[in-house]
Amino acid sequence: MMRIVLPMRLRPSWWSWFKLGVLAFFVVLVLAPYTGWLMSLPMWAMTVFGQWLSPPQASNGERWFRAGLVLAGVPSLLAVAWRAYEDRDRELATRTAIAAAVLGALLLGHGYMTVRREREAGQDAARSRLTAARMQQAGVTPAIDIDPPAGLSQADYEAESARLIRESARNAARGDGFYRQQLALLGQLARDRPQSGDAAEYQAAMAAYQRMVAEDERRPGRDPQGDAPMERQLAIAVDADPRRALAARELGIRRLRRFMDDLSAPSEAGDIGSLKLARLRRERDAAQALFERALRVDPDFDGAWRGWAWTWLYRQPELALGALVIDAELRNGGSGSRKLRERVDAAGGREAQPYFAILQAQAEVVALKQRRSSLSPALLEQARRPLPAAPSAARAIAGEGDAGKPDTNALSRALDDFLSAADEGGPNVVERFSEAWQRGALVVASDQDLFQWRGYGEAAKRFDQRFAGVPRFRVVRGFELPAGLGRSTSAILFVPIGVEPPRGDLGQSVLLHEAGRECEGSNCPRVYGRG
Repeated sequence: MMRIVLPMRLRPSWWSWFKLGVLAFFVVLVLAPYTGWLMSLPMWAMTVFGQWLSPPQASNGERWFRAGLVLAGVPSLLAVAWRAYEDRDRELATRTAIAAAVLGALLLGHGYMTVRREREAGQDAARSRLTAARMQQAGVTPAIDIDPPAGLSQADYEAESARLIRESARNAARGDGFYRQQLALLGQLARDRPQSGDAAEYQAAMAAYQRMVAEDERRPGRDPQGDAPMERQLAIAVDADPRRALAARELGIRRLRRFMDDLSAPSEAGDIGSLKLARLRRERDAAQALFERALRVDPDFDGAWRGWAWTWLYRQPELALGALVIDAELRNGGSGSRKLRERVDAAGGREAQPYFAILQAQAEVVALKQRRSSLSPALLEQARRPLPAAPSAARAIAGEGDAGKPDTNALSRALDDFLSAADEGGPNVVERFSEAWQRGALVVASDQDLFQWRGYGEAAKRFDQRFAGVPRFRVVRGFELPAGLGRSTSAILFVPIGVEPPRGDLGQSVLLHEAGRECEGSNCPRVYGRG
């Protein structure tokens, strides 16, 4: 037999093969935009092969699992079986048969559980439709067809929004990333709530405000009396269009400046009178309510969290810290104006800057830890400093709720009534789902999740009007439904394919099954526009 021997200069070494491999790697990397379809062929093949092996209800992950199980198990079993045949090894052949039976059981069992879950979900939905049909034949009309439960009233919506804002700030201060879900629900409630506004009146008021600001900047010095016309135009803009956050934030900054100026002003009699305390509370609560109004419209609105933090600076530093953590995350995400932050801090006043700077440093530490970024020694030193003493007037108005004195803030009273009503079986459905939400069994549903029912264009608008103010969740895993849902407002629970639906009494809430576009619950007529 002739053997070809390469000359020494043509015989590649292992180092040459390594350099050729590195060169080929970078060639493939550079050509990736043009050969991406080639790289995606194995993924496409796995998806197609998994579709052949899986039932139609299986998710993409389940299809990949079955395809990988077959591609890894079948060739191995064939190789071992061939070896047992050649060696006439009965023991090896028996073990191969057992392994093949186990592999087949895994494949069949995995597919059976998927089909069974979808079949049970379809049977539950069919039973719900059958019950509704029998009630209709018997002349018993469900209460939902006569008087469908409305969404949250304006007072309850404001109270629920205030609760979400405060709880998200409290969780952010503790480093709990759950606050992002709370902000997502806050934004969803705002988007789904139908509100009308006079755009022409809003634009006219904001244009007048901008002219006054330009004139005020050209005048030397600052005239406190000149703020009244500007605030009047901002108040007109806030009332004209509740869908805009700009006017509420600008008016909140001006009310914050007035509150901080009065807070740091010395008392003439040397003692803080009840009239000044009442005025300080009104100014603080007005600034807080305006910033909360801006956050209700847009939880990511620039400067709103920072201004809201100033209103809680001396009363509850934990809430101020959480608001600054959220503000820091928004800034790290590339949003926010430095000039606006400086304007909000200027409204807080120079006297409170040392107090605010320590809380801001602590917020930066929390935000950087969440991003797993390094912490500078100067920032850590600033964050470890003790908070200075609050002004006497701030201490006097900080604990009025703890002292048992009556609270004159209407929003706070509405919030207290709202939460107490929820404890007694009232309308707060978000509070009832809070445990499952906190454990990760629920997340806020997106418009894409509900596309089969919402549609697009005018159909989506009509769907949002029917479920205005109704929270929407996507089920991540099965859980027990909380008690008392029949006495609360409704919620939408979207169940993706392959996910176990929640168990228990739905009350006024509905389950939307992605499999078969099924709806379960007494509110299903509203889903299809018949309620």
